[in-house]
Amino acid sequence: MIIFLTTVFLVILILSLFMASSLSDQLDFSKRVTKVKNLIIKDTPSTMLIKLKGIKSLKKIDFSLSQAGFYSKTALLNFLSACLIFSVFIAAWCIFFARYEHFPFLIKVLLPIIGFILGLELPFFYVHLVARTRRKKIQQALPDVITVLSMYVDTGYSLNNALHSTAKDLRYYAPEISQEFSITANELDVTNNYHETWQALVKRVNLTELKTLVAALEQSYKYGVSLKNILRNLVSQFNRERMVKLEERGARLPIYMSIILIFCFLPIMFTIILTPLILRVVDVFKRMY
Repeated sequence: MIIFLTTVFLVILILSLFMASSLSDQLDFSKRVTKVKNLIIKDTPSTMLIKLKGIKSLKKIDFSLSQAGFYSKTALLNFLSACLIFSVFIAAWCIFFARYEHFPFLIKVLLPIIGFILGLELPFFYVHLVARTRRKKIQQALPDVITVLSMYVDTGYSLNNALHSTAKDLRYYAPEISQEFSITANELDVTNNYHETWQALVKRVNLTELKTLVAALEQSYKYGVSLKNILRNLVSQFNRERMVKLEERGARLPIYMSIILIFCFLPIMFTIILTPLILRVVDVFKRMY
């Protein structure tokens, strides 16, 4: 019971550690990595894990957290602390489990080591899973978001103002892409380097449809092409692609239904039909012999 309650507490703690309270509670990658580097001098719970992972990989870990939508100032440090807590907890649980079981000595030694490594990798798996789910949600909502963005551009809004308004209007319908658009719009407000800002958005999301959108926006900015026409064409293209994907899913339904029919319904039907026949045959053989 104690182990179960401790596990629930750790899960709730780690889920709350990564969430940013607001968009203003954000730092770029270099600042957050530098902050963790400075904390190495101090005696923190994550010092040992930071040394184990190496300073060079901190930026990669921070980038993975950003892809999963964790933009808190202390997201990187909290993530490393969560890795350490999980690894120590699972290793301690393995030691406790091996102590009361009659395992060979080698297994008693290897079990805590395997538990430590597993606990170290579980937060990475969780972040990867969250990033993949977030990417799918952005992909599903992108055509509707571009439709709203094109409506604001049609009414005479500049691109920055259109991004701000789109992010504000869709913060409940599509919070993931709303967050990304808000970050991009804030960066565009303080810098004139459009190319780096858009490429940073592409790297964070890593989505083919978003790469197409960014390439079209960069062409509009570079060559003076009408942004309104580009967005309309993109909306039509993305809607067609979404319809094609839905048609492909519909075309696969008969295959899935056949699998369900073969493995679920047919065995039951054969059982109902053949059981009386088998019982009669058995009864006949009993009478004969």
